[in-house]
Amino acid sequence: MFSGDVPHKLVVVPQIEEIEATGDADRHRTGSFSIPDDLFPAKCRVCRLPGGEAFLESLAEELPTDEPVCVFVCPPLLSRRELSDTLRAQFPLMDLGEIVVTRMAETVAPGSMIGALLPGSFFLSQSACGARERLSQIAVPRMVVAQNHPADVFGLEVHAQFRMGLVFLEKGGERNAPVRFFKCPPVENEAERSVVLNDFRRLLQQGGGKTGHGYVLRESLRPGASWLYDAYHPDLGKKKEDLAQLGSLQSLGDLVEVKRGIHPLLDKNLLIEADENRGVVLVEGRDIKADGIVECDAPRYRALISEERLLRPGDICIRAMQGNQNRLVCAMVGEEMEAATTSHTVIVLRPRLDLTTHQRDFLLAYLRSSACLEFLKARGLGVQIHQSKLLELPVPVADEALHLAVESLGNAARQFRSWAEELDAARGSLFDSQSARNARINALSMGRLAKQRYETATLVSDFKQRVRTRFPYPIAFRWRTVESQHPTLEGYIQVLECAEITATYLAIMALLLAESVHKPIRWLGEMAKRVSTTGHGTNMGDWLSILQEAGGANFADDIPETAPFVEVSRFQSDPKARQCLKLLADWRNDQSHGRGPKGADVPLAFENAKKELAALLQAVEFVTDYPLCHIETTRRDTLQGITRYEYRELMGDHALVPLTHGDTPDAEIEADSLYLRDQSGQLRLLRPLLIGRECPVCHSWGTFFLDSCKKGSNGQISLMTR
Repeated sequence: MFSGDVPHKLVVVPQIEEIEATGDADRHRTGSFSIPDDLFPAKCRVCRLPGGEAFLESLAEELPTDEPVCVFVCPPLLSRRELSDTLRAQFPLMDLGEIVVTRMAETVAPGSMIGALLPGSFFLSQSACGARERLSQIAVPRMVVAQNHPADVFGLEVHAQFRMGLVFLEKGGERNAPVRFFKCPPVENEAERSVVLNDFRRLLQQGGGKTGHGYVLRESLRPGASWLYDAYHPDLGKKKEDLAQLGSLQSLGDLVEVKRGIHPLLDKNLLIEADENRGVVLVEGRDIKADGIVECDAPRYRALISEERLLRPGDICIRAMQGNQNRLVCAMVGEEMEAATTSHTVIVLRPRLDLTTHQRDFLLAYLRSSACLEFLKARGLGVQIHQSKLLELPVPVADEALHLAVESLGNAARQFRSWAEELDAARGSLFDSQSARNARINALSMGRLAKQRYETATLVSDFKQRVRTRFPYPIAFRWRTVESQHPTLEGYIQVLECAEITATYLAIMALLLAESVHKPIRWLGEMAKRVSTTGHGTNMGDWLSILQEAGGANFADDIPETAPFVEVSRFQSDPKARQCLKLLADWRNDQSHGRGPKGADVPLAFENAKKELAALLQAVEFVTDYPLCHIETTRRDTLQGITRYEYRELMGDHALVPLTHGDTPDAEIEADSLYLRDQSGQLRLLRPLLIGRECPVCHSWGTFFLDSCKKGSNGQISLMTR
């Protein structure tokens, strides 16, 4: 700040003598604090002024007004409650420090640089919004320096009023010039101090980007906006973009409305003692538990209120005083909860009527997440939550597929809890039952059921079992064949054929994705031309080329996450998945050209190939989300606009599965054809790329993919499969 050629370099601080004379008992009257003499450069003139409002009165005599000046001030920390009525009327809602900096900015000449040490609340609080707006209209912020204080002191979070920050402003400067933000970390030794200083110098030289402890904001700050370090950090913008992958972002205020609670002073006429048999329960912040439960069995008060102030099922209650939690403490009001209302220590969010049950559950899960708290802290969240900052929170509005996934997690958790309660009840009734014989029979029955549930859950946790039971039939059947093989050449070939079938299936999904988003796959044209004109069949290289094109930046970058089968364009971003595909394709190519393993090398090659195949299947487990359906019969109801059909869901290693019924508004649903069902429930035709029919050799039903074309003597073209 003081390195330029400005003729006047001035530092203004409180008088040390006055501080020593008044002592701690009277310091709140002046707001003064001690500043070491050797803190500032020798070329600066240090001016010490009396504390309190006298500091402001003396300041005008020290400031040059005819020439630019570099001035740094440490104003007294005196709150607005301690100021005179005259000063409060002139500068409403401003503390003495904010008034000093504003008056200084008004007094100095254009071209001046102004620096100030101010409480952290000035940089972020809603009450200081007017002070920031008034100051930024006079001088433009150029740098903000925050202190990275410890997270807590004696288990309590340090309030922003007791944290300090630095702001540097330029009067008459360019409005759209960049603003630099820096957060100074705790320094324990000279080596760490040197690293921080070098990082700070690098930030001063940069025109954009970030350093280890700072960044350059290239956009101008909105008048009155917070000057908080975390609020504009580039990493926060990336996290917000990442959050948008879960759904379109809206502010929380667009999704809910806030309901005011009972205040003990403003609404004291509504409160009654808890033991009175009237009114409703008053839920306080302490009644909202960290596990998402509202405990109101032993309230401190009851309240006499009108019906519109009652809590409703679906309301989200958030503890207003969060303390040192790493997540928001909140709960949703259930149907079974007794009539209640809340105190001012609870923030009630009432979802708007157009929000579905799925969307409410998703919103609650988001509010309980660490990501939500991180966004709130970037807006200056302290011990207490302010409604204005809460309503600005970005919230992802998820699509139906993600809602269903979250609902499945909740259903599973509830089912597991229900089973655990059943077992505890059965174990407890063993000795409490009136009939020991009946208790023994019940315990044996429940134990048998529990064992079966445990074994089934263990099987689901086994990835190989999931492939056999949950993967699409073409892959699961081949995998079952692989698992039954010995480490011989035949087994090795079966592994490679399973890999080719997997690549083929994924490529077909990629073609369905391309069709749904109206993007061409160029390799499909090359493959079709070769297959139809030369008589050569498809090969693993064709399917891999389709996959690589679908996973390339030109194709995948602008595909929305809600597109059907979008995962097939994303999984290759995993280096392990790409490596597995490449290795298996190379080994398949080598085997086809006589360069495969021989003799004693075969068992090891078999184990390696099987290991890579398993890793590939783990990377593409998303295929289990899209059921493969064989439509057997269809019946169109034109009046209702519905096509009813019977189908078999071919998920698992066996094709003989029960018939299931379904309906769809689509009129063109083919009987005896294969379809994939996407996230929205729409059926996607797989013919001619994949068909189901009886094998002409073994006469068993199976699935076959497109291999080549054959032109008959009559000119008719037949599609050949394998």
